[in-house]
Amino acid sequence: MRDRVARDNTSKASPPPAGGPARIRADDADLDHARHPAIARPSPGTVSAYETTRYFAQASEPVLLRIGAEPQRLREWLEKMNAQSATIMTAWNPLGEESPAAENDRAQAQLLSSVRAHHLRWLPATGEDPAGVWKPEPGFCVFDLPEDVLDQWLVIFRQNAAVQVARDSRCHLIWHPSFRSEMQGVKGAA
Repeated sequence: MRDRVARDNTSKASPPPAGGPARIRADDADLDHARHPAIARPSPGTVSAYETTRYFAQASEPVLLRIGAEPQRLREWLEKMNAQSATIMTAWNPLGEESPAAENDRAQAQLLSSVRAHHLRWLPATGEDPAGVWKPEPGFCVFDLPEDVLDQWLVIFRQNAAVQVARDSRCHLIWHPSFRSEMQGVKGAA
């Protein structure tokens, strides 16, 4: 059976708030960055947590995207989804700091609104701690997400990283543009 991929108004996720922005402008990213100019490189413990988290695309059968996994393992799934790449991202807990549920839900709805405004195909996703110390974070598995849009979203939603796999590359972390160059050579980095 073929996986159903959400597009526009078909989703298991909550709809975005009424009157919410359909598209988040680059100006919004600049404003957010101006309010929070210093984004530090994550600590080694935080990097390790990102590398060991289990990332799932919630298809008809959950699909595990594990950092460092060879592309062959996921190539068939990407072909079935008619995609060159899949990127998992959330808007929860900016920069790894726990936020109140209402703030997380609002940010997640804004991210969903932006995914829809870009007419991208997506599935619900989760990031899960293998030790179960923190509860799973919901997110979205977005297919063929343009790099410039991903960078904008990492800045706008203040996320340290997103997870990406492509037909021809290992599953890896795409770090926030503010410290990406410092992360070269870190296990799991692109």
